[in-house]
Amino acid sequence: MTTNQADSIQSKVNVVDKAEFTSPILRVDYARLGDRLYGGSVQYYSSILYLSGWVEVIRNFLYVDVKYYTPVFRDPEAWEQKYFFMISPRIQITY
Repeated sequence: MTTNQADSIQSKVNVVDKAEFTSPILRVDYARLGDRLYGGSVQYYSSILYLSGWVEVIRNFLYVDVKYYTPVFRDPEAWEQKYFFMISPRIQITY
């Protein structure tokens, strides 16, 4: 008797809860354009707050992005971090 690999993988999955939900996506963006470029955004979805911002360091080339994520109004799920913070450079070539 041969077994399918997908069948053996599915037998290892233990479903403990099923849920259906509806959640609005709310997002507000701001960008300042001019001599000094910068911007940011706030987003809410599924009880998760996401904040992000960026600033231009070298005109039309190098930007720095800052991102923050955290669940709000509830405890984090088992697979979620309590919060997440990240700073990263971004190279953008404009022509």
